[in-house]
Amino acid sequence: MINRLPVAETFHSIQGEGTYIGTPMHFVRLAGCPVGFKATEEAVTALSPGDHEVIPVLQSGQRGSLCKTWDGRRFTCDTDFSCHTYKTVDELIGETHENHICLTGGEPLIHQKALLEAGFFQQAFARKIDIHIETSGTVMLDPRLKDDFRIWVTVAPKWNYLEEMIMCADEIKLLIDENFSTAKVSEILQWIPESLSQEIYICPINEEKTVNQKNVDRCMEILKTHPDWKLSVQLHKFLGLR
Repeated sequence: MINRLPVAETFHSIQGEGTYIGTPMHFVRLAGCPVGFKATEEAVTALSPGDHEVIPVLQSGQRGSLCKTWDGRRFTCDTDFSCHTYKTVDELIGETHENHICLTGGEPLIHQKALLEAGFFQQAFARKIDIHIETSGTVMLDPRLKDDFRIWVTVAPKWNYLEEMIMCADEIKLLIDENFSTAKVSEILQWIPESLSQEIYICPINEEKTVNQKNVDRCMEILKTHPDWKLSVQLHKFLGLR
């Protein structure tokens, strides 16, 4: 089974955020994530009414997972990892007509050993396909994948992120809501190399199909004191794309 990977879904779209916004990509969402905890009925009951209202019920009938940003703010994950299939590297590469594959999740780096041993990166590079990895920063990047110009690493740091992952990121995404504190952000900034200072994106947390204006306004306030940062607004959702 080493050449078969648990895939929650694949789809073809554009990158809607960050440096590569607008770039056609084949998105491969690998199943599984070490961040957060399952929203059981007992856990939901213990939450405040506001949290209770935003926890989605998935198509399988299960509730989404509860996660925390790097500084402890709670948010929900609506990906149902209980529903997945297995695909081979040959299948994943064969389905790609773009020049870029984005490995996302969940947390794709929990599968990096299997990807390496199955020859995923070698096959992609042979086809002139660059690989993008969207990670929570909670799992260390394999040394064999570091400093390869064909691999782009996006870190959206979550609870228990690793400082080493901040330092080896190509771009940083910070999730913003009205409770985001710039006073705490120095914790992250101390690990960001100077070369990365122009690649910090702040992302307002929005509902699935509607804009949370308060979170957008908070982003605009933050940009006044951090003018080197950039706003990232999930262009694909505004265009009605995946």
